[in-house]
Amino acid sequence: ENLANREKPVFHKGSSVDRSRTSVTITLTMRLRERISEFQTLREAIQTEYREVVERRVFTVTGERADEETIDKLIETGDSEQIFQRAIQEQGRGRVCSTHSKRSRSGMTR
Repeated sequence: ENLANREKPVFHKGSSVDRSRTSVTITLTMRLRERISEFQTLREAIQTEYREVVERRVFTVTGERADEETIDKLIETGDSEQIFQRAIQEQGRGRVCSTHSKRSRSGMTR
């Protein structure tokens, strides 16, 4: 539509309308890039936080720190969401919560 309008005498290239459209387009493009950058930053923060949550869950359930590969695999397969549920089913809620509580008081968790 812009190209078609540029062919009209009033909206030709370099006219005030054309300059305004160009200015608005440039401004909106810059804002979009800023928002995309902000989104990427937020996404990275969420991923980092989730990774830390998974690491804490593994430590709470197993008592050992998992290596990077294990954490990546748990996140990729979705097993990280079930790790507490399985531990509770296998060991009972009280035992898992008690273990977590003891570690928290002794400073063993982050």
